Order: sequence, then structure tokens, then C-alpha cells
Amino acid sequence: MYSIEKMEAQGSIQFCPLNMLRGRSIRDTIVLVDEAQNLSISELRMLGTRIGEGSRLFLLGDDTQSDERHKAEGLRKLISSPHIISSPLVAHIHLEKNERSGLSELIDLALYE
Repeated sequence: MYSIEKMEAQGSIQFCPLNMLRGRSIRDTIVLVDEAQNLSISELRMLGTRIGEGSRLFLLGDDTQSDERHKAEGLRKLISSPHIISSPLVAHIHLEKNERSGLSELIDLALYE
């Protein structure tokens, strides 16, 4: 049995779709969201307002790779907000280099708007 499967069976790790978080208060938990660049403002607000005491929220995403750029503005708006930028509760790391491959980087540069 893989370690992730074992942790899931023990209840120490949980995979949950966003729509299942409504009404919850998440305390003393590490919340890791991958592909966060695809979240709308309302989805990100719903997620962020569920984070309770002792929890940490990690949003991973590349805003140049949003599936539906016109709908998925949550991450971009969040990281540019003066409230977020000036808060000691938040850290933001911006990686500038595409590490997949030379071709991936070239396509990203050619198509990024």
C-alpha cells in the first residue's frame, strides 16, 4: 500500500472537492490547493473564509496557465490585493522560470498574453 493511501485510510490526509467545503470550518489543518489559478473569485472566497484557527492555506498555481482566464481571476486578484500584500499573515513566492522543458517554456512565452 502506498503511503498516501495509508494516510488516507488512517484519516490523516483527505482529498476533497471545493463544493464539499461549504459550511465547514477547517481548524488545525494544512490545506493544499493545486491548480489554484483556475479558481474564480467566488470559489477562492468560499475556500479562504473556511480557514479556521491553526490552519495554513497553500495555493499553488501559475496564472499564465489558467484554463479559463476570463473566469479564473481569483488567484491573480488575491496576490495583487493591497490587503494581502501588506499582511504579515501571508507569504507569496513568484517563480519566474518554467522548469518543464525548453519546448514548454517556448510555448508559454509565445502564447502568454
